[in-house]
Amino acid sequence: MKEFETNYLIVTIDSCRWDTFCSANMPYIKGKSSFRKAYSQGTYTLPSHKSIYQGILPSVYEKIPYYNRFAKSLFRINNREVATNSLVTFRGGTKNIIEGFNEKKYFTLGIGAMEWFRHIELTDGFQKFFYTAINAKKQCEIFFETISKIKEPFFALINFGETHEPYEYGRQIEPTLNSRSRMRSFINYGFLQDEMNKQISACEYLDLMFTDLICNIEKTISRGTVVIICSDHGECFGEDGLYGHGFYHQKIIEVPLGIFEINCKIL
Repeated sequence: MKEFETNYLIVTIDSCRWDTFCSANMPYIKGKSSFRKAYSQGTYTLPSHKSIYQGILPSVYEKIPYYNRFAKSLFRINNREVATNSLVTFRGGTKNIIEGFNEKKYFTLGIGAMEWFRHIELTDGFQKFFYTAINAKKQCEIFFETISKIKEPFFALINFGETHEPYEYGRQIEPTLNSRSRMRSFINYGFLQDEMNKQISACEYLDLMFTDLICNIEKTISRGTVVIICSDHGECFGEDGLYGHGFYHQKIIEVPLGIFEINCKIL
């Protein structure tokens, strides 16, 4: 199977830090890939996703193909000569990988949970884009309802928001506009273990969503699919008196990254 015959799905788990992901009981999705500690290119949703749209995913230190773009990248816009190749290459001057997939005659679909996905900076170029608020179940339903109507290969991005403050799940939740990261109070309340525990529980809920999502892809989509699962950034729960995200801290940069294939063998 060749790269231009393959579907590509990126799922971002918003605000999920690496150690939270490690602590969560997620047997299904952790059984699909050897998740690794990667380092985000941004400290909040907008810059991190803009980087992903340029084909620059969170990266690990080890020289592992696809997990470290300097070993081999999944996606690359061919603006300059480099020593390594990529799985999918787009012509120089391509605005982003969404435009690149459109040019390759892919169907491009985006589904976002967080408020930033109301912004044209993160929605422009997709043939279909849905803002859902935090509601992973609805997002999966929209994904399959939309994909079932197309014949061409797809590139899709789903942004799950359950792991973002307020770390709630199981129903539709509007993202909070009053987060600690926006308040920037820097009042030291100590480490908020209860908040981290809520994020861990949200991860475990998402494992159920991943079970349905991936199983349905395996059963209903005959074309091979490459799946990338990562967080866009992490979260501070009190380290150094810091809470939330949108500023530099090691816990905000450390995120999970997993890559695997469904019904294909091209990696």
